[in-house]
Amino acid sequence: MSKSERHGQQKPPRQRTSSHNTTVADEEIMKAEYDFSKAKRAKNVPHLAKLQAESNPKK
Repeated sequence: MSKSERHGQQKPPRQRTSSHNTTVADEEIMKAEYDFSKAKRAKNVPHLAKLQAESNPKK
């Protein structure tokens, strides 16, 4: 018997979660938010390439 059962309280039903303790809805949002399939390399973005060249003069 759990502590909440002894005190007459019921736990709310748990949502289905992944192994990382996030809900399915969270995973859907994260998939869209962290989709890097169309990302560009920093060396292909002019202002980032300039910053890299400044910080790494040997390359």
